Amino acid sequence: MVITAKFAGKCTRCQGQIKAGASIEWAKGQGASHVECPVKVTPVVLASAHQVACRQPGCSWVGTAYTGEGGRDQHERTHPVGATRCSYRGCRNQATMTTSSGPGCSTHYDDLS
Repeated sequence: MVITAKFAGKCTRCQGQIKAGASIEWAKGQGASHVECPVKVTPVVLASAHQVACRQPGCSWVGTAYTGEGGRDQHERTHPVGATRCSYRGCRNQATMTTSSGPGCSTHYDDLS
């Protein structure tokens, strides 16, 4: 039989909370349950994070986000896609000038000319 709950309690089917004043199904000796139990939402946890890599040729940066703090977009601002890199060995700076030895950055200008 469907009645109005006088007191708060626990649903015998879903174990969820029943609030005082809610419509419930009740039977003597069986307890109270929701007329329709609410749908329980189970959070989804990814097994592994999706990895994204920098699109600049030769860059080995790998992260787990496209945007935001530490994301690929933020990383690529240090050397935009298609930007030329300094030709000084081991330098990862974006080239800002052309020297006789090739593209160079302001840090290694003197070492390249």
